[in-house]
Amino acid sequence: MGGVVLLALLLAWRIWPERPQGASLYQPRVQDIAVTQSNGAGLLLPLHPPGANATPSAHRRLESRTKVPNCDAEQRREFANWVTRQPPAATPDADIAQALMRELADRELSHHELFGRLTLRWPHDVAAAWVSWEHCPRARGCDQLARARHLVVVDGNNGAAWLALMDSALHVRDEATQEYALARAARSPVFDMRRGGTYTRLYAILLELPPSPRCWPHIANQSQEISGEPMTPAEYADLAAHGSELAVAIPGYGLREACTDGEGHRLAPSRRMDCISVLARLADQPTISDQLRALRLLIPLLGRSETSRFRQEQYRQLLWLLRKMPFVRFPLGSGARIWAQGEVDFFQSQLLEQGLWPPPPDWLPADEDSRKLILDAR
Repeated sequence: MGGVVLLALLLAWRIWPERPQGASLYQPRVQDIAVTQSNGAGLLLPLHPPGANATPSAHRRLESRTKVPNCDAEQRREFANWVTRQPPAATPDADIAQALMRELADRELSHHELFGRLTLRWPHDVAAAWVSWEHCPRARGCDQLARARHLVVVDGNNGAAWLALMDSALHVRDEATQEYALARAARSPVFDMRRGGTYTRLYAILLELPPSPRCWPHIANQSQEISGEPMTPAEYADLAAHGSELAVAIPGYGLREACTDGEGHRLAPSRRMDCISVLARLADQPTISDQLRALRLLIPLLGRSETSRFRQEQYRQLLWLLRKMPFVRFPLGSGARIWAQGEVDFFQSQLLEQGLWPPPPDWLPADEDSRKLILDAR
């Protein structure tokens, strides 16, 4: 079955309540990819357009056909009913799960207070600290810097936590904290972006919720129109949980400012080495968006070297993967496998099964900037 992200975006984003981070749809070219992103980063998944030459207006027409009156409110009531049936949370994980469902149930809640409460009740729990930071929308008055400082207290060996602090310091223009956090991220013994936690928690819950008797037939029919086969409730739960995962803040967006030579000046040697260390670790993450944003910054810093050639080839293969993903049919309900196997490995294996991997050795992207990045240091 195909149409994974088209369904996720047109259905999960329409029927699931709006997320506090203001996740948006970014589609640079219809023939490429759709990205649901927050703070410039997010998990990348394939978009199957309504037609080979689909336009944004075609997507809007298709989206309009997926709307069912009052289904949004009906779904939120079901989420709220789930919350009221739960006993008081006795563990951090149970408390996090209930907070995630409360967020889905009521878009009027103060989301940063809802998730900030987790760190007050579970001050030493790493997962609670991460969820609290991820759901702290800077635009709505949440003190993300304070939450990031708490995060590095409980997860201080993790370079990704220091990236979260760097991002939060950048937002308030605290240059000293930004510099210190980048250096700590470069020297941390662990680098764990902690992706997939929201998906795992919500999928387990949504899988047990019965589909709406009134709304489900329409959703299933629309999925058949888009992908060729009706979607099961389990597949819908998978997509919806994935959509929520995509909406959380991801650390590292500040690296573009911190690790780019500006006009008229070059990075100091110590800053350059810290950036290379952090970007290399980010480029080794299993998620397409992490690799993509890291490689674009890392390759120019490496100069002419074996390491540079390795990263250029990694970037070339990643762009081939993105080029081919929109035209390959992927199975619905793959979220658990994607998080377990790793996003890049999963999609490479899918392309391999369909004779589209690896890329031809002489293939280069049409985009001039990408070609330059691949060829310059060779």
